[in-house]
Amino acid sequence: MKTALHIKKYDLIITDAEIKGSFVFQYLEDLKTMAKDSPIIVMSEIDQEAIVSTAKKIGVNEFISFPFTQLDINSCINRYL
Repeated sequence: MKTALHIKKYDLIITDAEIKGSFVFQYLEDLKTMAKDSPIIVMSEIDQEAIVSTAKKIGVNEFISFPFTQLDINSCINRYL
């Protein structure tokens, strides 16, 4: 991840931040540090207010919880591109 983010600036980053049932805040913090100017959209099965709030404090721009539609994703992407 570090190499890819140092080589190129991305217009938008879309990621899932859940690994084997655990929500990974350190991953999001690292991602935001390395891609300061890139908006980040997180998709996750987890929809707990405390998790969403912490992710937003880290700098995540959008948090989309499953289930969602293609229209939901497109609308979110269009806000940042």
